[in-house]
Amino acid sequence: EVRIAAPTAAVKLQVVDAAGREALSLAPVAERTLDVSGWKRGVYVVVWTGAGGEVLGRQRFVLE
Repeated sequence: EVRIAAPTAAVKLQVVDAAGREALSLAPVAERTLDVSGWKRGVYVVVWTGAGGEVLGRQRFVLE
């Protein structure tokens, strides 16, 4: 499991792998725990975007 916290203005949460492929996309909540038990090992980046499509934040995590 990976615990993340979204900025309050975020309207979309997207997780991409190191190759830029989308692994997950959903509406964010203030805090969320992602179940990554079935995901492949590697580097992932959570990207939060606002209503205008602007990037509000990023969080990197590694699955080993």
